Amino acid sequence: METNWWSAVRGVGLGSASLCLSLGLMVGCGPSLPDSYGIFANTNKGRVRLEGVPTLAKGTLMNLIAGLSGPSGAECESLDSFTVYIKDVPPGAIAVSRLEFEESAVLSDIFGTKREEVNLWVPKEQVEIDVKPVGKHPDMYFAVPRKPLAKGFYVLHIGNFASEMPIRSSEVYDIVVGAAKDFPSHKVTVQNREVSIREASSELLVRMNEMFNSRRFEKLGEVYRPQGNALSGTELNDFLRGNETWFGNAGKVVKSEITQVAASEDGLTAHCAVATQYEKAGQQTESLVVSKIGDRFFITEMK
Repeated sequence: METNWWSAVRGVGLGSASLCLSLGLMVGCGPSLPDSYGIFANTNKGRVRLEGVPTLAKGTLMNLIAGLSGPSGAECESLDSFTVYIKDVPPGAIAVSRLEFEESAVLSDIFGTKREEVNLWVPKEQVEIDVKPVGKHPDMYFAVPRKPLAKGFYVLHIGNFASEMPIRSSEVYDIVVGAAKDFPSHKVTVQNREVSIREASSELLVRMNEMFNSRRFEKLGEVYRPQGNALSGTELNDFLRGNETWFGNAGKVVKSEITQVAASEDGLTAHCAVATQYEKAGQQTESLVVSKIGDRFFITEMK
């Protein structure tokens, strides 16, 4: 079974026993051997088959950056070794790399250099490994990291990976030590940012309407900062007078909700359409801009 890698290795001779010792494993307690070709991670969850995923490429022929959009889903709490069981793979071609997210890079072409978006998880560090043949099993190797792998996003690849595509194919075999959700794709990151700024916008709108209805603006600076600055002095007095005039004409807010959010890709700013029902003025279409200042969101424009 693919998950029972702590069971005794069947049919292991003295050569394989010596191998287990060289890997720092107790004889009879090493990973069980797969009975079909593939690439496997020997983890705290047992032996996990890793499916090949295609690499993506950004850049030019002069500057090619290869990477992954995000994890394919395999994850574990700890990883002891990989089992590589593929025909005609030279052991020196087996490599493991740790990936980091790269938003952009300076790339060159025949017209010069310029910074372009990458938005891929790309190799940043090659993991030192020992590659050992497995006894009488041709085409099979153990790839063992020399140091325990810290939490991170890793790939096993055959051949080069980075500025060059792998020599055999464009497929690599990825796994996360930790939680895959901590290494999201750019698309998921943008979606999460949109959710975050939508939630912040709704909360700010509620607080602003509460101040409007109660006529109490002592905490206005915690919610509203036009052009990024809290109102004070003459600007604050002008805001309060205008607000009082509108309250007299429109009455209290009966209901108000955000109907549309157009967030920037970096999640720092959003333009929001708002539908508000007033006591006297009835239904009104309004808008606001929400921006992140420091580690918090504020309303920076209202119309």
